[in-house]
Amino acid sequence: MPLIEFEDAMSIYSRAHARLPPVPAPVEPTEVGGLLSVAEDFDVILLDAYGVLTADAGVLPGARETVAALSARGKPVIVLSNDASAEKRDIVARYRRRGFPFAEEDFVASQDLLASVMAKLSQVRLWGVIASADWPVECLGGSCEILDGDLTRYDGILFLAARNWNDATQRALENTLKARPRPLVVANPDVAAPDVAAPDEAGRLSAPPGYFGHRIAESLGIAPRFIGKPFPEMFEAAMARHPEVAPDRFLMVGDTLHTDILGARHVGMRAMLVAQSGLFRGRDWLAYCRQSGIWPHYVTATLAGSA
Repeated sequence: MPLIEFEDAMSIYSRAHARLPPVPAPVEPTEVGGLLSVAEDFDVILLDAYGVLTADAGVLPGARETVAALSARGKPVIVLSNDASAEKRDIVARYRRRGFPFAEEDFVASQDLLASVMAKLSQVRLWGVIASADWPVECLGGSCEILDGDLTRYDGILFLAARNWNDATQRALENTLKARPRPLVVANPDVAAPDVAAPDEAGRLSAPPGYFGHRIAESLGIAPRFIGKPFPEMFEAAMARHPEVAPDRFLMVGDTLHTDILGARHVGMRAMLVAQSGLFRGRDWLAYCRQSGIWPHYVTATLAGSA
């Protein structure tokens, strides 16, 4: 997985403001001792997955217990995931193996939104898919195949996963899009994810597809079609499951200002930042709120409240 420095990720997010939802008016965040301390104030709880429930080392402390407590209280829980590195059912199965009793209907994943986006791009006869070689592209509908060396063959590019991506493949993609502009759909808008790499690379972050999509937007002046948080379709899909619930009765819990918090606040939801188990672990979250202008309503150290 490509790795980047934290400050590089923040710089890209800063330069990408024009491509992201507008920054909402600031609020004064309330520091709380975990999600359960405010859960009763909301009708539906939305959870980010990586950095809130799990990390590279496995399940984060207290995450399973918090989800179980929400279920015992009768609180609907929906996981919003930008992860498109595997088919949705495989992602859900991974969380079930880790002790979370989720079903597929408990997830809204970026790939849930792909079919409608691809259908609107009817001029694309063949999609080149950037993903692992065994990604079951037939489940996407339309004519898709895993991207190979001849990039000129494709009428559109669908970027699902960056595990095998690098600067050389990025240059090749930029060159072919510059020579012949075509639709670029990025199914994971994250610029960085809090992976723990090898010991000599500790503290660096993995670079998901959003990192490369924003680089292309900057270098070529094109507008990739991003799918997932912070863009409204994913939050709207979650709200559509509970149409009787007002937006401000949803609470989005995430570890990233520019995806989880920005996206939730853009559609009128309340937002909670988990500050010390994901992207901002060991960092001054308050400084980055000031820098970005993106403010959550609540802040907790971890989902369960302990540092």
